[in-house]
Amino acid sequence: MCDLKLKKVIIESSVLEIKNSMDHPQLSLENYTNCSYALSTIHSIMGGSLSFVPISCNNSATTIADSVTRDQRHHSYVAWKGTRWLSSQIRQEASA
Repeated sequence: MCDLKLKKVIIESSVLEIKNSMDHPQLSLENYTNCSYALSTIHSIMGGSLSFVPISCNNSATTIADSVTRDQRHHSYVAWKGTRWLSSQIRQEASA
């Protein structure tokens, strides 16, 4: 996101362990270091923020992550002109 010079990026997570680590980074030095780096990176994006949402709010993101892992899609989705193969799901979620 930083390299693409994007602004007003909202990063969402449904992972409870990440929320707990961000809420209580002092519980371990590794968590503190990782959380500090993640937050400073997010805040380096103009208007960047991190939100925690129910997993049902991240169906498209989960589908993309599964696709990346399963199909070894190592190139950026932006380089592939976005997620054309996922557009019907995105439109469906947007209208819900």
